[in-house]
Amino acid sequence: MNWFYFALLATIVYSIAEIIGKYVTNEESEPVYIGLLSAFFSAIVAFSIAIFRHDIWYHLTVLNVMGLFASSFVTSVGIITYFKSLQLSDVSEFVLFIRTQVLFVFVGGIIIFSDRFTQSQLFGIIAMAIGIIVISISKTKIKLHKGNILAIVTAILFGIGVFIDKAIVNDFSATLYSALYYGLNTLFLLIPAFFAYKQKKKFPSIKSSLFLFVTGTFYVLSAIWSFTAYQMGGMVSLMTIIAQLQIPILVLYGLFVFKERDRIPQKILSMICMGIGAYLLSV
Repeated sequence: MNWFYFALLATIVYSIAEIIGKYVTNEESEPVYIGLLSAFFSAIVAFSIAIFRHDIWYHLTVLNVMGLFASSFVTSVGIITYFKSLQLSDVSEFVLFIRTQVLFVFVGGIIIFSDRFTQSQLFGIIAMAIGIIVISISKTKIKLHKGNILAIVTAILFGIGVFIDKAIVNDFSATLYSALYYGLNTLFLLIPAFFAYKQKKKFPSIKSSLFLFVTGTFYVLSAIWSFTAYQMGGMVSLMTIIAQLQIPILVLYGLFVFKERDRIPQKILSMICMGIGAYLLSV
Protein backbone atom coordinates (compact mmCIF):
# COMPACT_ATOMS: atom_id res chain seq x y z
CA MET A 1 0.00 0.00 0.00
CA ASN A 2 1.06 3.59 -0.66
CA TRP A 3 1.79 5.73 2.42
CA PHE A 4 -1.17 7.93 1.43
CA TYR A 5 -3.68 5.18 2.28
CA PHE A 6 -2.15 4.62 5.70
CA ALA A 7 -2.34 8.38 6.37
CA LEU A 8 -5.97 8.41 5.22
CA LEU A 9 -6.91 5.43 7.42
CA ALA A 10 -5.16 7.09 10.36
CA THR A 11 -7.23 10.25 9.85
CA ILE A 12 -10.55 8.39 9.66
CA VAL A 13 -10.04 6.27 12.79
CA TYR A 14 -8.68 9.31 14.68
CA SER A 15 -11.88 11.19 13.81
CA ILE A 16 -13.96 8.29 15.17
CA ALA A 17 -11.89 8.34 18.36
CA GLU A 18 -12.54 12.08 18.79
CA ILE A 19 -16.28 11.54 18.39
CA ILE A 20 -16.29 8.81 21.04
CA GLY A 21 -14.10 11.02 23.25
CA LYS A 22 -16.75 13.75 23.10
CA TYR A 23 -19.35 11.34 24.46
CA VAL A 24 -17.03 10.56 27.38
CA THR A 25 -16.18 14.19 28.19
CA ASN A 26 -19.88 15.07 28.22
CA GLU A 27 -20.22 13.37 31.62
CA GLU A 28 -17.79 15.99 33.00
CA SER A 29 -15.31 13.61 34.62
CA GLU A 30 -11.74 14.81 35.21
CA PRO A 31 -9.84 15.16 31.87
CA VAL A 32 -6.63 13.87 33.49
CA TYR A 33 -8.34 10.55 34.27
CA ILE A 34 -9.79 10.40 30.76
CA GLY A 35 -6.35 10.98 29.25
CA LEU A 36 -4.72 8.44 31.58
CA LEU A 37 -7.21 5.68 30.77
CA SER A 38 -7.06 6.44 27.05
CA ALA A 39 -3.23 6.29 27.03
CA PHE A 40 -3.19 3.14 29.20
CA PHE A 41 -5.62 1.28 26.94
CA SER A 42 -3.68 2.47 23.88
CA ALA A 43 -0.44 1.13 25.36
CA ILE A 44 -2.02 -2.26 26.15
CA VAL A 45 -3.47 -2.58 22.64
CA ALA A 46 -0.20 -1.48 21.00
CA PHE A 47 1.93 -3.93 23.03
CA SER A 48 -0.56 -6.72 22.23
CA ILE A 49 -0.39 -5.97 18.50
CA ALA A 50 3.42 -5.79 18.59
CA ILE A 51 3.68 -9.18 20.33
CA PHE A 52 1.01 -10.83 18.16
CA ARG A 53 2.61 -9.62 14.93
CA HIS A 54 6.18 -10.22 16.20
CA ASP A 55 6.76 -6.62 15.14
CA ILE A 56 9.39 -5.72 17.70
CA TRP A 57 12.61 -4.25 16.38
CA TYR A 58 14.57 -1.17 17.39
CA HIS A 59 17.91 0.57 17.21
CA LEU A 60 18.48 2.45 20.45
CA THR A 61 20.69 5.50 20.70
CA VAL A 62 20.92 8.18 23.35
CA LEU A 63 19.29 10.70 21.01
CA ASN A 64 16.27 8.60 20.01
CA VAL A 65 15.63 7.58 23.62
CA MET A 66 15.74 11.24 24.65
CA GLY A 67 13.48 12.07 21.71
CA LEU A 68 10.96 9.39 22.69
CA PHE A 69 10.81 10.68 26.27
CA ALA A 70 10.56 14.30 25.06
CA SER A 71 7.76 13.53 22.59
CA SER A 72 5.85 11.50 25.18
CA PHE A 73 6.18 14.21 27.82
CA VAL A 74 5.06 17.02 25.51
CA THR A 75 2.10 15.04 24.20
CA SER A 76 1.14 13.94 27.73
CA VAL A 77 0.54 17.59 28.55
CA GLY A 78 -1.25 17.85 25.22
CA ILE A 79 -3.52 14.91 26.10
CA ILE A 80 -4.73 16.75 29.22
CA THR A 81 -5.40 20.00 27.36
CA TYR A 82 -6.96 17.99 24.50
CA PHE A 83 -9.63 16.34 26.63
CA LYS A 84 -10.23 19.50 28.68
CA SER A 85 -10.78 21.48 25.47
CA LEU A 86 -13.06 18.76 24.07
CA GLN A 87 -15.02 18.91 27.32
CA LEU A 88 -15.49 22.68 27.11
CA SER A 89 -16.20 22.98 23.37
CA ASP A 90 -18.63 21.80 20.72
CA VAL A 91 -16.91 19.08 18.70
CA SER A 92 -17.73 21.02 15.51
CA GLU A 93 -15.85 24.03 16.94
CA PHE A 94 -13.13 22.04 18.69
CA VAL A 95 -11.86 20.45 15.47
CA LEU A 96 -11.45 23.83 13.77
CA PHE A 97 -9.03 24.98 16.46
CA ILE A 98 -7.24 21.66 17.01
CA ARG A 99 -6.46 21.39 13.30
CA THR A 100 -4.50 24.65 13.43
CA GLN A 101 -1.74 22.11 14.04
CA VAL A 102 -1.11 22.12 10.28
CA LEU A 103 -0.29 25.82 10.48
CA PHE A 104 2.15 25.36 13.36
CA VAL A 105 3.80 22.36 11.66
CA PHE A 106 4.19 24.30 8.41
CA VAL A 107 5.58 27.42 10.10
CA GLY A 108 7.75 25.24 12.34
CA GLY A 109 9.23 23.60 9.25
CA ILE A 110 10.18 27.04 7.95
CA ILE A 111 11.75 28.13 11.26
CA ILE A 112 13.44 24.87 12.28
CA PHE A 113 14.36 23.34 8.93
CA SER A 114 14.58 26.58 6.88
CA ASP A 115 11.95 25.25 4.47
CA ARG A 116 11.01 27.62 1.65
CA PHE A 117 7.40 28.45 0.92
CA THR A 118 5.66 29.43 -2.30
CA GLN A 119 3.21 32.24 -2.95
CA SER A 120 0.28 29.78 -2.91
CA GLN A 121 1.43 28.48 0.48
CA LEU A 122 1.51 32.05 1.78
CA PHE A 123 -2.12 32.40 0.66
CA GLY A 124 -2.80 29.10 2.43
CA ILE A 125 -1.50 30.53 5.70
CA ILE A 126 -3.71 33.59 5.23
CA ALA A 127 -6.77 31.43 4.45
CA MET A 128 -6.27 29.34 7.58
CA ALA A 129 -5.78 32.48 9.67
CA ILE A 130 -9.06 33.84 8.26
CA GLY A 131 -10.74 30.56 9.18
CA ILE A 132 -9.55 30.90 12.77
CA ILE A 133 -10.71 34.54 12.94
CA VAL A 134 -14.14 33.67 11.49
CA ILE A 135 -14.84 31.00 14.11
CA SER A 136 -13.51 33.30 16.86
CA ILE A 137 -15.85 36.23 16.11
CA SER A 138 -18.54 36.78 18.72
CA LYS A 139 -20.81 39.82 18.46
CA THR A 140 -18.41 41.64 16.10
CA LYS A 141 -15.48 40.98 18.46
CA ILE A 142 -12.77 38.34 18.23
CA LYS A 143 -13.15 36.28 21.37
CA LEU A 144 -11.56 32.99 22.37
CA HIS A 145 -12.99 31.07 25.30
CA LYS A 146 -10.94 28.68 27.45
CA GLY A 147 -11.78 25.65 25.31
CA ASN A 148 -10.54 27.41 22.15
CA ILE A 149 -7.28 28.46 23.80
CA LEU A 150 -6.66 24.94 25.13
CA ALA A 151 -7.29 23.50 21.65
CA ILE A 152 -4.65 25.84 20.17
CA VAL A 153 -2.20 24.92 22.96
CA THR A 154 -2.90 21.25 22.20
CA ALA A 155 -2.25 21.85 18.49
CA ILE A 156 1.15 23.38 19.30
CA LEU A 157 2.11 20.56 21.68
CA PHE A 158 1.05 17.82 19.26
CA GLY A 159 2.86 19.68 16.46
CA ILE A 160 6.10 19.56 18.49
CA GLY A 161 5.50 15.85 19.00
CA VAL A 162 5.10 15.36 15.23
CA PHE A 163 8.54 16.86 14.53
CA ILE A 164 10.21 14.66 17.14
CA ASP A 165 8.38 11.51 16.01
CA LYS A 166 9.34 12.05 12.38
CA ALA A 167 13.00 12.37 13.38
CA ILE A 168 13.26 9.10 15.34
CA VAL A 169 10.42 6.75 14.33
CA ASN A 170 12.55 4.96 11.71
CA ASP A 171 14.65 3.50 14.55
CA PHE A 172 11.68 1.45 15.79
CA SER A 173 8.94 -0.76 14.41
CA ALA A 174 5.72 1.28 14.14
CA THR A 175 3.82 -0.85 16.67
CA LEU A 176 6.67 -0.91 19.20
CA TYR A 177 7.11 2.85 18.92
CA SER A 178 3.37 3.33 19.50
CA ALA A 179 3.48 1.00 22.51
CA LEU A 180 6.45 2.79 24.08
CA TYR A 181 4.95 6.19 23.25
CA TYR A 182 1.62 5.48 24.94
CA GLY A 183 3.30 3.58 27.76
CA LEU A 184 5.37 6.65 28.61
CA ASN A 185 2.25 8.83 28.24
CA THR A 186 0.61 6.63 30.88
CA LEU A 187 3.56 6.98 33.27
CA PHE A 188 3.73 10.76 32.85
CA LEU A 189 -0.05 11.12 33.36
CA LEU A 190 0.07 9.16 36.63
CA ILE A 191 1.56 12.24 38.33
CA PRO A 192 -1.30 14.72 37.63
CA ALA A 193 -3.78 11.85 38.12
CA PHE A 194 -2.45 11.35 41.65
CA PHE A 195 -3.07 15.01 42.49
CA ALA A 196 -6.53 14.82 40.90
CA TYR A 197 -7.26 11.81 43.12
CA LYS A 198 -6.13 13.73 46.21
CA GLN A 199 -8.58 16.48 45.23
CA LYS A 200 -11.34 13.87 44.78
CA LYS A 201 -11.98 14.75 41.14
CA LYS A 202 -14.69 12.76 39.34
CA PHE A 203 -13.56 9.46 37.80
CA PRO A 204 -15.11 8.21 34.52
CA SER A 205 -17.99 5.75 34.90
CA ILE A 206 -17.63 2.09 33.92
CA LYS A 207 -19.53 2.79 30.69
CA SER A 208 -17.21 5.69 29.85
CA SER A 209 -14.18 3.54 30.68
CA LEU A 210 -15.38 0.98 28.13
CA PHE A 211 -15.79 3.78 25.60
CA LEU A 212 -12.23 4.88 26.41
CA PHE A 213 -10.97 1.37 25.67
CA VAL A 214 -12.50 1.68 22.21
CA THR A 215 -11.11 5.21 21.91
CA GLY A 216 -7.66 4.02 22.95
CA THR A 217 -7.80 1.24 20.36
CA PHE A 218 -8.63 3.72 17.60
CA TYR A 219 -5.93 6.13 18.77
CA VAL A 220 -3.27 3.43 18.65
CA LEU A 221 -4.40 2.22 15.21
CA SER A 222 -4.18 5.82 14.02
CA ALA A 223 -0.69 6.16 15.54
CA ILE A 224 0.57 2.89 14.03
CA TRP A 225 -0.72 3.80 10.58
CA SER A 226 0.71 7.33 10.87
CA PHE A 227 4.14 6.03 11.89
CA THR A 228 3.97 3.44 9.09
CA ALA A 229 3.25 6.25 6.63
CA TYR A 230 6.28 8.18 7.93
CA GLN A 231 8.46 5.10 7.48
CA MET A 232 7.17 4.65 3.91
CA GLY A 233 8.31 8.17 3.03
CA GLY A 234 5.24 10.23 3.89
CA MET A 235 6.11 13.91 4.32
CA VAL A 236 5.04 15.55 7.58
CA SER A 237 3.53 18.52 5.74
CA LEU A 238 1.48 16.38 3.33
CA MET A 239 0.30 14.01 6.06
CA THR A 240 -0.79 16.96 8.14
CA ILE A 241 -2.81 18.18 5.16
CA ILE A 242 -4.51 14.78 4.84
CA ALA A 243 -5.38 15.00 8.53
CA GLN A 244 -7.46 18.08 7.69
CA LEU A 245 -10.18 15.67 6.54
CA GLN A 246 -11.06 15.55 10.23
CA ILE A 247 -12.54 19.02 9.84
CA PRO A 248 -15.53 18.20 7.58
CA ILE A 249 -16.05 14.83 9.31
CA LEU A 250 -16.31 16.32 12.80
CA VAL A 251 -17.99 19.60 11.88
CA LEU A 252 -20.78 17.81 10.02
CA TYR A 253 -21.08 15.13 12.71
CA GLY A 254 -21.35 17.81 15.39
CA LEU A 255 -23.99 19.71 13.43
CA PHE A 256 -26.19 16.76 12.52
CA VAL A 257 -25.66 14.26 15.37
CA PHE A 258 -24.74 16.35 18.42
CA LYS A 259 -27.19 19.06 17.26
CA GLU A 260 -24.60 21.81 17.70
CA ARG A 261 -26.68 24.37 15.84
CA ASP A 262 -25.21 27.63 17.14
CA ARG A 263 -23.11 29.76 14.76
CA ILE A 264 -23.61 27.33 11.87
CA PRO A 265 -22.67 29.87 9.13
CA GLN A 266 -19.41 30.69 10.94
CA LYS A 267 -18.51 27.02 11.35
CA ILE A 268 -19.21 26.23 7.71
CA LEU A 269 -17.31 29.30 6.46
CA SER A 270 -14.39 28.55 8.78
CA MET A 271 -14.37 24.92 7.59
CA ILE A 272 -14.20 26.08 3.96
CA CYS A 273 -11.43 28.62 4.65
CA MET A 274 -9.31 26.11 6.54
CA GLY A 275 -9.89 23.46 3.89
CA ILE A 276 -8.73 25.86 1.16
CA GLY A 277 -5.79 26.90 3.32
CA ALA A 278 -4.75 23.30 3.91
CA TYR A 279 -4.93 22.58 0.18
CA LEU A 280 -2.84 25.65 -0.73
CA LEU A 281 -0.21 24.68 1.84
CA SER A 282 0.18 21.33 0.07
CA VAL A 283 0.64 22.84 -3.41
